[in-house]
Amino acid sequence: MEADAALFMVLSVLAAPVVGPWVLLIGLMRYLYVAAMRVRPALRRPLAFSQSRRLIGGGQGVAIGIAMLPIVPVPLAQAIVGLALALLLFSFGRDVLSQERAAARERRHPVG
Repeated sequence: MEADAALFMVLSVLAAPVVGPWVLLIGLMRYLYVAAMRVRPALRRPLAFSQSRRLIGGGQGVAIGIAMLPIVPVPLAQAIVGLALALLLFSFGRDVLSQERAAARERRHPVG
């Protein structure tokens, strides 16, 4: 996971001059999540396996790679990476909500 995060950071830095600086959010997302874990203990909870999380995560590198191809027009590259970022935000948002809800349930109904 950390190797993927580092790769996405490098790819997003390389893509920023082509599609815009907002693409850096793709590279920063994992690091922002880790920082949020320090503030929100609920985010430290383990996540259940999710095939959609894996596909969305893997799609980030593919999207940036396609966007960086010289034959891809800039507006199309921006759309591809924009969609990838939207999916990534959805995926992280869904996981954060799930973890926060599970932590709230535990506080209301402690185990043991």
